[in-house]
Amino acid sequence: MLARAFLADPTTGWLFPDPEGRARRLERMIAWELRSSRLTGGELVVADSGAAAALWIAPQPHPRPAGGRALAQLRLTAGALRVFGARLPAIAAAFGQVMQQLPPPPYRYLSILGTEPERQRQGLGSALVRKGLARSDQEQVLTCLHTATEADVQFYGRLGFQVAGEQRLGRGPRLIAMQRPPAAA
Repeated sequence: MLARAFLADPTTGWLFPDPEGRARRLERMIAWELRSSRLTGGELVVADSGAAAALWIAPQPHPRPAGGRALAQLRLTAGALRVFGARLPAIAAAFGQVMQQLPPPPYRYLSILGTEPERQRQGLGSALVRKGLARSDQEQVLTCLHTATEADVQFYGRLGFQVAGEQRLGRGPRLIAMQRPPAAA
């Protein structure tokens, strides 16, 4: 479902320029992202039997056993190499620069939000974002995300997010950083 939701996203076209294999590689990338999110305290929240999903990254990374860190990082790197191939260094550098623009922790990061294309505009995504924002408010932390489309800027703006900046992904699309402070307790 998430691969279908992101197939037309400008970032997807930059990540996977070959339209023939784009859907298959996008599925691999999302599976890799979901696996790797476990190392960063990721929480996948699903709505309506999988018609929409949000991946939230916790305000602070969960501690990992020292011995398992190197092995986990090696597995993530191998997975990323399978997904991105020879473009991995350029993609990692571009996203590394984008992520450096995030504010200092703590914050909750909305890594992925997707809705089955035929179920979009029915409130499923909004409900998932509101659920995550309620948790951010409870924890009194900033909520951050990146998007590549003006339609998403409008969508997140209606949910209280403000544009915090933008940056280009290498020679690819621009990513717009958005933030929402926690509501007063």
